[in-house]
Amino acid sequence: MTQIIIRSITAEETRPLRQIMLRPHQAISELDYHGDDNEKTYHVGAFLDDELVGIASVYLENAPYKPEPKSWRLRGMAVLHHVQRKGYGKALLHACLAYIAKQNGLLIWCNARGGAMSFYQRLGFEVHGDAFEIPGIGLHYIMGRGV
Repeated sequence: MTQIIIRSITAEETRPLRQIMLRPHQAISELDYHGDDNEKTYHVGAFLDDELVGIASVYLENAPYKPEPKSWRLRGMAVLHHVQRKGYGKALLHACLAYIAKQNGLLIWCNARGGAMSFYQRLGFEVHGDAFEIPGIGLHYIMGRGV
């Protein structure tokens, strides 16, 4: 069995996977998310050997359903197709939760794609509010949980 390697990466390192998996209709140069360069933002990568196969980022940002100043937004989480359902996403999320806990964070939330809802639910996330459409990307739900 291959060991999952998780480590901190730069915002720049996240952008090729953001494009491939999340926003193929955008150029890599357009995938600089607001807050990417904030000193508290954490970008993490999952590696198979030396290949970056998964990414996730967390930003200090209030949840829209609960104004908690110690809320963190999970954004830009993606795992390449050939390693999905092999523990990489779960390992990325656990690394983000550990980072948030070290920052004394209390809540993690995200705009989850409809197809990822069951993944997040298995990891303790709950839906908050109705589904909404992000133009050009698809159906999403706001989901969150305590840290």
